[in-house]
Amino acid sequence: MKTLTLFAILTFLISCTTASNNSASPLLAYNQYETTLNQANVASKASTYFAHSLLDGKDLMDPGIQSQLLFKDYMARREGNTIQSTRNEEVCLTVNGYDKDNLPITFHLGYALENSIWKINGIEVKFLESTEEFESQAKCPQKTNV
Repeated sequence: MKTLTLFAILTFLISCTTASNNSASPLLAYNQYETTLNQANVASKASTYFAHSLLDGKDLMDPGIQSQLLFKDYMARREGNTIQSTRNEEVCLTVNGYDKDNLPITFHLGYALENSIWKINGIEVKFLESTEEFESQAKCPQKTNV
């Protein structure tokens, strides 16, 4: 009986974790954005990862807009992540890494809950002079250019 109860509890926990998708954390949402969104699907899937307020009125078929939504492509490899809660329903995520030329780059992302899903609502991409400029704490984006 204990084995059956334990199995039922584990099954429930696993299903809850799987069903939560990117609602669990902004970092998980970013990881999914990073691995899923690409040039072929950015127009159809942008609303999965970006807040309505960021996309409102934008032509998602415009190559310039698509390029901005695929800002992740500037970073070839990540160095680290930091999350900081700034308000009740807003979290800022800072991602440090390197571009394709192995130069340091940082993303400052703002996330907000939209229908219980963490979505990007602010973006700042910073090209750095050295790794000494990498952030050790999360910072919210200064401005959003989409």
